[in-house]
Amino acid sequence: MPTLAALAGVALPQDRVFDGIDLGPVIFQAPGKATAHEALFHPNGAGELKVVRYKQYMVYYEQYTASDCSGNKGGTVQHSTPLVFDVVSDPAESTPVQLDADTLKTVEQLLAAKEASIKSTLSHKADYSSSDQYAPCCDSTDPVCRCPWSQADTAAAGGGGLDQAF
Repeated sequence: MPTLAALAGVALPQDRVFDGIDLGPVIFQAPGKATAHEALFHPNGAGELKVVRYKQYMVYYEQYTASDCSGNKGGTVQHSTPLVFDVVSDPAESTPVQLDADTLKTVEQLLAAKEASIKSTLSHKADYSSSDQYAPCCDSTDPVCRCPWSQADTAAAGGGGLDQAF
């Protein structure tokens, strides 16, 4: 959003946090131009921030294990002391490195600040089960509705509406 707003010459509202930065200078200037990101944060499947890229380091607080050959699902491994890789000298992340205490403290402070920012940002969760008003619609005369099947398919299946299609 910040990139599109900057390209359009529109100021973003100042009463909220936007996830992103204006990448215009990176896109339109010399290759290799650094961005304003001090760190990048990677969520796990539940949306929790468990990996941080800081400078040349990938810092893992949690990792997923692979499924085995028998089809047993993998799990997660929580690291009490984060697992760290220098991805510049070791792009395959094959050899962990030890971070100095100051760098680790910086990473933890950046992570805490990002988590606080996320928690303080207004968010909504849609609950489509609370009312039929929010159910998906299939009405070819309404420009907002979209049918995942053709009208002919619906008619052949008994001509019913959305509730009969499922």
